[in-house]
Amino acid sequence: MQNIKNNFIIYILNILLLIFFCSFKSAWCLEDPLNSEKNIPLYNTIDYDKECEALDFYGENKSLNIFSAVNLALCNNPETKAAFFEIKKNAADYGAVKSNYLPSASISMYHNRSKTEPSDIENRNTGAEVSYEWLLFDFGKRKANNDKAYFLLLYSAFRHNRAVENIIYSTIETYCNLFSSKKEIQAAVSSEKAYKTAYEIAEEKYQLGIVRKSELLQAKTDYAKSSLIRLKAENANADCLGRLLKLLNIKQGTKIDIEKPEIINGLLISDKKVAALIEKALNNSADIKSYEALKKSYQAAKRGALRAGFPSISLYGGVGIEDSARQSENIRNSNIGIKASFPLFTGFYNTYNHKKAEYAEKKVELEKEETENNAAYEAWSAYNNLKTAEKNYQVSKIMHESALENKNLTLGMYKEGQSSMLEVLKAIASYADAEKEAVMSEYNRIIAQALLLKSVGALDLEALKIFNRKKE
Repeated sequence: MQNIKNNFIIYILNILLLIFFCSFKSAWCLEDPLNSEKNIPLYNTIDYDKECEALDFYGENKSLNIFSAVNLALCNNPETKAAFFEIKKNAADYGAVKSNYLPSASISMYHNRSKTEPSDIENRNTGAEVSYEWLLFDFGKRKANNDKAYFLLLYSAFRHNRAVENIIYSTIETYCNLFSSKKEIQAAVSSEKAYKTAYEIAEEKYQLGIVRKSELLQAKTDYAKSSLIRLKAENANADCLGRLLKLLNIKQGTKIDIEKPEIINGLLISDKKVAALIEKALNNSADIKSYEALKKSYQAAKRGALRAGFPSISLYGGVGIEDSARQSENIRNSNIGIKASFPLFTGFYNTYNHKKAEYAEKKVELEKEETENNAAYEAWSAYNNLKTAEKNYQVSKIMHESALENKNLTLGMYKEGQSSMLEVLKAIASYADAEKEAVMSEYNRIIAQALLLKSVGALDLEALKIFNRKKE
């Protein structure tokens, strides 16, 4: 009687445990039932399937401003999308490792028929069994594997952040260069026309014997140079357009209209001390953070290799039922127990895994040190580059004003007979060049601002919104 009672208790206990385990089935339909993607530090939170499809670019006008161009690049460029799905893959790996903390359950069914000769006795057996196993304790092996997967997930997230920064900066740089190259073409065309007219005047004067041949040849050389400059400007513009279309992952040859980028002083951070900028770069660099995460993943791999040689303790059990033609009633069985397993020898597999993780950690530590040096240099270089761009912007405005004044003065002198047409045309060409430099210095300043933000790890979508702000 006591045995029957004990068997009944074990049977009921197994049923309750199986009901508890099977309650996890409701989570199978979820995309991320274990929240493996929760709290991942992403700069770019665009939903590549929904928000990106909603971007309105493929209309009749195909017009872009600098903000929509960056968003389109982030949505369409394969580099950012590949980095994003690398995160999704590592998140799935992390979820798979987290599942080791949960029990596993399985169901098996069978039906067989056998016949014995020469008695000609036929046996039929039908049955089903549900079993489960739950790892209770493994001396930290699961924890080490969990940490390794988590830090690899962080690593991919920081690599994605870096890819976002690179695409944002490249799009800003190419966008500004495309716009300034249009102005460069205009200036080159104006200069070419002026030098062509100057050459024609010099040739006419040479035929009349008014000027020497050396002056004619100089005018011809200046005209040829201006034609070459115009061709280079057109080629640079075509190249910039091609690079922008490549960044946006749009078919080459597509015609697009781009709006003039606004010059926003709010992005200027050159008033900060360079030491503070370098410190910010070291603290915020996605590259440095990615190597830190990778280093921690190898440290976890070392712990996992050491713990792999430790025993593990599991809870197991199951219930089953069997119907046999030879039995007058169904046979029910149940079992529950705790087992311990201890690996005796693995062919030095764990030893080499530990060594591999140890050497990989040392390698990553050196790569992290090199990355820190690069980050400090990039911040220093970007800081000085922005200072130079600011100075160039101020000087180009002075040069532009001076060239305009010189052009007007030369025209006035020509009207009074105190200047030649050649001097007037050269003044016009000089003014066109000065105007081109003034415009290019404005966009070089935007590029320098973006580069400094990138170097200190602050070039994300939130910082970029300032480009979309309308001037008051």
